[in-house]
Amino acid sequence: MLDPAAYSGHVASAAPRLALDFARERGGEEVARRVADGMFERGLDLTPLGRGEWTPFGWHLALVEEIEKGLGEDALWDLGMHNARNAHRFVPGLAAVLSFVKPARLIQSAPMVWRTYADFGAIDSTASRGGGRLSLSGFRPHEAFCGTLGGFFAGLLTRVGAHACAVEHTECMLRSAKACVFTGTWT
Repeated sequence: MLDPAAYSGHVASAAPRLALDFARERGGEEVARRVADGMFERGLDLTPLGRGEWTPFGWHLALVEEIEKGLGEDALWDLGMHNARNAHRFVPGLAAVLSFVKPARLIQSAPMVWRTYADFGAIDSTASRGGGRLSLSGFRPHEAFCGTLGGFFAGLLTRVGAHACAVEHTECMLRSAKACVFTGTWT
Protein backbone atom coordinates (compact mmCIF):
# COMPACT_ATOMS: atom_id res chain seq x y z
CA MET A 1 0.00 0.00 0.00
CA LEU A 2 1.45 3.33 -1.02
CA ASP A 3 2.02 6.36 1.16
CA PRO A 4 0.15 9.18 -0.63
CA ALA A 5 2.44 11.78 0.95
CA ALA A 6 5.41 10.23 -0.91
CA TYR A 7 4.00 11.43 -4.25
CA SER A 8 4.22 15.08 -5.15
CA GLY A 9 2.08 16.96 -7.60
CA HIS A 10 -1.56 16.98 -8.59
CA VAL A 11 -3.83 15.58 -11.28
CA ALA A 12 -6.89 17.25 -12.71
CA SER A 13 -9.86 16.45 -10.47
CA ALA A 14 -11.65 14.95 -13.46
CA ALA A 15 -9.36 11.88 -13.23
CA PRO A 16 -10.47 10.64 -9.78
CA ARG A 17 -14.10 11.57 -10.45
CA LEU A 18 -14.05 9.51 -13.62
CA ALA A 19 -12.25 6.69 -11.81
CA LEU A 20 -14.95 6.48 -9.16
CA ASP A 21 -17.63 6.58 -11.89
CA PHE A 22 -15.85 3.67 -13.57
CA ALA A 23 -15.81 1.63 -10.35
CA ARG A 24 -19.53 2.20 -9.92
CA GLU A 25 -20.36 1.42 -13.56
CA ARG A 26 -18.17 -1.70 -13.71
CA GLY A 27 -18.77 -3.12 -10.25
CA GLY A 28 -21.98 -1.51 -9.05
CA GLU A 29 -22.72 0.31 -5.83
CA GLU A 30 -21.14 -2.45 -3.73
CA VAL A 31 -17.70 -1.95 -5.33
CA ALA A 32 -18.05 1.83 -5.09
CA ARG A 33 -18.79 1.46 -1.37
CA ARG A 34 -15.78 -0.85 -0.89
CA VAL A 35 -13.57 1.70 -2.67
CA ALA A 36 -14.85 4.48 -0.40
CA ASP A 37 -14.40 2.26 2.69
CA GLY A 38 -10.86 1.41 1.59
CA MET A 39 -10.03 5.11 1.29
CA PHE A 40 -11.43 5.79 4.78
CA GLU A 41 -9.42 2.84 6.19
CA ARG A 42 -6.29 4.47 4.77
CA GLY A 43 -7.24 7.67 6.57
CA LEU A 44 -8.19 9.34 3.29
CA ASP A 45 -11.64 10.79 2.88
CA LEU A 46 -13.40 11.53 -0.37
CA THR A 47 -13.56 15.31 0.02
CA PRO A 48 -10.84 15.96 -2.61
CA LEU A 49 -13.44 14.87 -5.18
CA GLY A 50 -15.48 17.95 -4.42
CA ARG A 51 -12.65 20.46 -4.04
CA GLY A 52 -11.32 22.60 -6.83
CA GLU A 53 -9.74 21.59 -10.08
CA TRP A 54 -6.73 19.63 -8.77
CA THR A 55 -6.39 16.50 -6.63
CA PRO A 56 -3.14 15.36 -4.94
CA PHE A 57 -1.42 12.73 -7.08
CA GLY A 58 -0.85 10.38 -4.13
CA TRP A 59 -4.52 10.55 -3.18
CA HIS A 60 -5.47 9.69 -6.77
CA LEU A 61 -3.06 6.72 -6.77
CA ALA A 62 -4.60 5.44 -3.53
CA LEU A 63 -8.05 5.66 -5.13
CA VAL A 64 -6.87 3.71 -8.18
CA GLU A 65 -5.30 1.06 -5.90
CA GLU A 66 -8.65 0.66 -4.15
CA ILE A 67 -10.44 0.36 -7.49
CA GLU A 68 -7.91 -2.27 -8.56
CA LYS A 69 -8.58 -4.20 -5.33
CA GLY A 70 -12.31 -4.08 -6.03
CA LEU A 71 -12.24 -4.88 -9.74
CA GLY A 72 -8.93 -6.68 -10.37
CA GLU A 73 -5.65 -5.77 -12.02
CA ASP A 74 -7.01 -6.17 -15.55
CA ALA A 75 -9.38 -3.27 -14.85
CA LEU A 76 -6.60 -0.65 -14.98
CA TRP A 77 -6.39 -0.54 -18.78
CA ASP A 78 -10.18 -0.34 -18.98
CA LEU A 79 -10.16 2.46 -16.40
CA GLY A 80 -7.83 4.45 -18.65
CA MET A 81 -10.06 3.79 -21.67
CA HIS A 82 -13.12 4.87 -19.67
CA ASN A 83 -11.43 8.11 -18.63
CA ALA A 84 -10.51 8.89 -22.24
CA ARG A 85 -14.06 8.20 -23.45
CA ASN A 86 -15.60 10.38 -20.74
CA ALA A 87 -13.07 13.16 -20.09
CA HIS A 88 -15.25 15.58 -22.05
CA ARG A 89 -17.74 15.47 -19.17
CA PHE A 90 -15.27 17.39 -17.00
CA VAL A 91 -13.06 19.21 -19.53
CA PRO A 92 -15.00 21.96 -21.31
CA GLY A 93 -14.44 22.02 -25.06
CA LEU A 94 -12.58 18.71 -25.19
CA ALA A 95 -15.19 16.94 -27.32
CA ALA A 96 -15.06 19.73 -29.91
CA VAL A 97 -11.26 19.65 -30.10
CA LEU A 98 -11.12 15.87 -30.37
CA SER A 99 -13.67 15.92 -33.19
CA PHE A 100 -11.16 17.43 -35.63
CA VAL A 101 -7.72 16.33 -34.34
CA LYS A 102 -5.98 13.42 -36.10
CA PRO A 103 -4.06 10.73 -34.15
CA ALA A 104 -0.55 11.95 -35.05
CA ARG A 105 -1.44 15.54 -34.11
CA LEU A 106 -2.84 14.33 -30.78
CA ILE A 107 0.47 12.61 -29.99
CA GLN A 108 2.46 15.67 -31.12
CA SER A 109 0.42 17.93 -28.84
CA ALA A 110 0.74 15.61 -25.83
CA PRO A 111 3.35 17.78 -24.02
CA MET A 112 0.97 20.74 -24.09
CA VAL A 113 -2.09 18.65 -23.20
CA TRP A 114 -0.21 17.00 -20.29
CA ARG A 115 -0.26 20.28 -18.35
CA THR A 116 -4.08 20.28 -18.39
CA TYR A 117 -3.96 16.87 -16.71
CA ALA A 118 -0.97 17.01 -14.34
CA ASP A 119 1.24 19.64 -12.73
CA PHE A 120 4.23 17.28 -12.45
CA GLY A 121 6.58 15.44 -14.75
CA ALA A 122 7.30 15.99 -18.40
CA ILE A 123 6.24 14.30 -21.59
CA ASP A 124 8.06 14.09 -24.91
CA SER A 125 6.37 12.83 -28.03
CA THR A 126 7.09 11.82 -31.59
CA ALA A 127 4.51 10.84 -34.14
CA SER A 128 4.15 10.01 -37.78
CA ARG A 129 1.36 8.61 -39.85
CA GLY A 130 0.38 5.32 -38.27
CA GLY A 131 2.47 5.46 -35.11
CA GLY A 132 3.76 7.44 -32.21
CA ARG A 133 5.71 7.38 -28.99
CA LEU A 134 5.13 9.09 -25.64
CA SER A 135 7.89 9.31 -23.05
CA LEU A 136 6.96 10.43 -19.53
CA SER A 137 9.55 11.31 -16.90
CA GLY A 138 10.22 13.51 -13.92
CA PHE A 139 7.81 11.95 -11.46
CA ARG A 140 7.70 9.03 -9.05
CA PRO A 141 6.14 6.10 -10.95
CA HIS A 142 3.46 3.74 -9.68
CA GLU A 143 2.04 0.55 -11.23
CA ALA A 144 -1.54 1.79 -11.11
CA PHE A 145 -0.64 5.00 -12.91
CA CYS A 146 1.28 3.18 -15.63
CA GLY A 147 -1.58 0.71 -16.02
CA THR A 148 -4.19 3.38 -16.57
CA LEU A 149 -2.05 5.62 -18.80
CA GLY A 150 -1.76 3.00 -21.54
CA GLY A 151 -5.53 2.63 -21.67
CA PHE A 152 -5.99 6.40 -21.55
CA PHE A 153 -3.70 6.98 -24.54
CA ALA A 154 -5.32 4.16 -26.51
CA GLY A 155 -8.75 5.57 -25.67
CA LEU A 156 -7.84 9.06 -26.81
CA LEU A 157 -6.34 7.73 -30.05
CA THR A 158 -9.54 5.80 -30.72
CA ARG A 159 -11.62 8.93 -30.03
CA VAL A 160 -9.74 10.84 -32.72
CA GLY A 161 -10.22 8.19 -35.39
CA ALA A 162 -7.36 5.72 -34.93
CA HIS A 163 -8.35 2.24 -36.12
CA ALA A 164 -6.67 -1.03 -35.13
CA CYS A 165 -5.02 0.95 -32.34
CA ALA A 166 -2.41 -0.84 -30.24
CA VAL A 167 -0.53 0.81 -27.36
CA GLU A 168 2.28 -0.87 -25.44
CA HIS A 169 4.15 0.24 -22.34
CA THR A 170 7.60 -0.60 -23.69
CA GLU A 171 9.81 1.00 -21.02
CA CYS A 172 9.00 1.71 -17.38
CA MET A 173 10.67 3.71 -14.64
CA LEU A 174 9.58 0.95 -12.25
CA ARG A 175 11.93 -1.35 -14.20
CA SER A 176 14.87 1.10 -14.00
CA ALA A 177 14.18 2.92 -17.27
CA LYS A 178 14.75 6.68 -17.41
CA ALA A 179 11.17 7.23 -18.55
CA CYS A 180 7.87 5.44 -18.98
CA VAL A 181 7.50 4.98 -22.72
CA PHE A 182 4.29 4.12 -24.52
CA THR A 183 4.40 3.26 -28.20
CA GLY A 184 1.32 3.16 -30.34
CA THR A 185 0.38 2.08 -33.81
CA TRP A 186 -2.85 2.60 -35.72
CA THR A 187 -4.31 2.66 -39.18
